[in-house]
Amino acid sequence: MDAPTLDAIAKGSGGQDFIVPPMNEDQSAEFRSAINQILALINSGYVIGVVVPPGGTGPTISTPGHPDLLLHTRVIGKTAGS
Repeated sequence: MDAPTLDAIAKGSGGQDFIVPPMNEDQSAEFRSAINQILALINSGYVIGVVVPPGGTGPTISTPGHPDLLLHTRVIGKTAGS
């Protein structure tokens, strides 16, 4: 996928994309920078949407090895038949 298309997809959904050069080109500086930006974004909150088929159950969310993490979940809408 080309960079402008990836950027359009990410920004169109309110996200952000990161394209970094191979790690051996800049001693992984841009990779580390991208990871730090992603960590900062996730640290301030992250929303994941899930569509559950009628009769299905919601996803199970776990954080193995991170008992200190707090997860909040809520149903924000239902489709007909669910």
